Amino acid sequence: MFGIEIFEVLIFFRQLGLSVAGAAAFWGCVFLFLGKKTKDARSSALWQGVSQKLILIFFPAFFLFSAVWAVIAISQCVFCISAHEGISIAETSAGLINATYKQYGLYVAYVILGLAGFAAFLIRRAFFYKHIGWFFGAFFLIISALLLYPWAPLGSFRHDIAASLHGWHSIFTLGSVVIVDFLFIALKFNLRPYLTKIFPLITGGVWLGLGLDFINVGLIFQEEFLSIPRILFMQTLIGIVIINGALLSGPISRAIISFQERMNSEYIPSSLKKIVGISGAVSITAWASVTALDGFRSLTLTYWQIAFFYILFAGAIFLSRGIFEKILERYSGD
Repeated sequence: MFGIEIFEVLIFFRQLGLSVAGAAAFWGCVFLFLGKKTKDARSSALWQGVSQKLILIFFPAFFLFSAVWAVIAISQCVFCISAHEGISIAETSAGLINATYKQYGLYVAYVILGLAGFAAFLIRRAFFYKHIGWFFGAFFLIISALLLYPWAPLGSFRHDIAASLHGWHSIFTLGSVVIVDFLFIALKFNLRPYLTKIFPLITGGVWLGLGLDFINVGLIFQEEFLSIPRILFMQTLIGIVIINGALLSGPISRAIISFQERMNSEYIPSSLKKIVGISGAVSITAWASVTALDGFRSLTLTYWQIAFFYILFAGAIFLSRGIFEKILERYSGD
């Protein structure tokens, strides 16, 4: 449909699962490290508590990637006798088969570690939280290996570097903006202690990811940039991300802090909550769309048709926040 092939959809969901799981693992490690470094007991508990909440978004992302990898292996006949011979371009269906075939050992380690952690989370939660730093650290290394290593070499060192950065930066971009929106809901907008400590760190991570993306684009700009609707809309989305990020980390955050200090309360008016919700939906949708459009190489939609679907997608993300909030309240009460 619209020129999109099934393997391109699979690549998108594979990247989404790895990005969010990698971001949860990375920021979980960062928060735990900062918690151990601080001498203030209250601040230490704050860092540790946020790190533990990230497990509630890590496991869905873990299962998403695990399921998509298995679907790719089955539907693309990855383990057919000749599946791994003579293939070099990862964006093609053949390249996807080649990369998936070579990742088998690492994928098995990923699944075994994740299932063991999930079982510990369900059965021995105190034990799991005690060792959560090692769990997050191991997963960040595995996910980084899956994203950075050139599983299907592209023929030149420059192109391999670009492909590696293209995959890995999504931990800091797509994955991190999902983490921010998740935390806004998980923390129930009791944000004053977090806006000044945690969110500036994640915002810095998003800007780092954007910088890595610019480096990746610079390495392949002459070969890959075409004046076509798909690529032009991707550039529009990058502009939206930059403006939206500047607003969320600047005026919107300052407005929340100012209101809470003035009222001496953690209460946030519904108007500010809606602004934060819209900003989060715009950011998540933009990065998800950039990731998807980059892989949908045969897309036949015009610029304005893509824009229409983007607006629908952003609206759906915003409206689904209420449902997600209720689910999170049910399972985060430990």
